[in-house]
Amino acid sequence: MAEIIAQEFNVTMALKELKCVKFSLSQFASENKSRIDFESYRYEFTANTRVDSDKQSIIVLFIAKLFDKVGDDRNLISEIETETFFHIQNFFDIVRIDNNTYLLPDQIIGITAVIALSNTRGMLSLKLEGTPYSNSLIPLMDASQFMPAK
Repeated sequence: MAEIIAQEFNVTMALKELKCVKFSLSQFASENKSRIDFESYRYEFTANTRVDSDKQSIIVLFIAKLFDKVGDDRNLISEIETETFFHIQNFFDIVRIDNNTYLLPDQIIGITAVIALSNTRGMLSLKLEGTPYSNSLIPLMDASQFMPAK
């Protein structure tokens, strides 16, 4: 579990690994052959951050579900789950531990979430290439949307 803290800091961080953990097309998506208008796509996102102190890393698990929206109906098209691994060179200067809970600066949560979102956008685009859904692009988003409530 990771919580956010407010502090000033300098961080030395490297993107270490990207993984597409899961990708699936729904039955609806497999059967549909019609292109969907770009404006009719809807997304649901889940971002989860975990810390690996042994590897001095932060891992962001990102799940994106893509839906079409026609009238009041909503059909799941696809779901992708990605992991983005960040190595923090000055890990122990940045990450604090309090009662077995890792405390992360809110800026780190925001930066890593936005990078993970961008990686997910690219992976989803590649997975949907050659399908009627290749015109669906995860929109640009403000990192604050992925911050835990304070």
